[in-house]
Amino acid sequence: STFLNTLLGYERSLTSSIAGTTSDYVTEIFNYKSNRIKLFDTAGINRKSKINDKSIDFYSIKKTFEKINEVDTAFILIDALKGLSGQDKRIVNLISNHAKSLIIIFNKQDLVENISSFKKDMIKEIKSSLYQIKNIKVFFCTAFSKNQIHKILDYVYKNVFTKKIDI
Repeated sequence: STFLNTLLGYERSLTSSIAGTTSDYVTEIFNYKSNRIKLFDTAGINRKSKINDKSIDFYSIKKTFEKINEVDTAFILIDALKGLSGQDKRIVNLISNHAKSLIIIFNKQDLVENISSFKKDMIKEIKSSLYQIKNIKVFFCTAFSKNQIHKILDYVYKNVFTKKIDI
């Protein structure tokens, strides 16, 4: 949601330093370089075993799964302090069956001590564990940084709209 708010330039979604604040999806229309982009900000997807099937989280994740079927390009934000988890890999695999392209964004890079080493490790991990998935691009950013978010949008504008994707 912080990423969405920075992208839009105003506080569209409630944010918190506590993970899991987003419980419903937000739909927003955004114009970038004369392209109209429909954005969905959805709840994160926790492990099934950690979700009570009568909780708000259960219904939030259900809506997230419904929205996955509507996307062309999916942005998957991962907390850089936690790295790439098994659950993140399952989500990437799930979304890769629906989205034409995938953009993995490691957020909070400003909090990582050795960012250079971290970037190399994460790219190596993605290439080795998600090698069967094509059309993945990886970025490292801080959601509060408009400059970094515009780099991601420029990539989408130049490559996704013309279908040139690489890692």
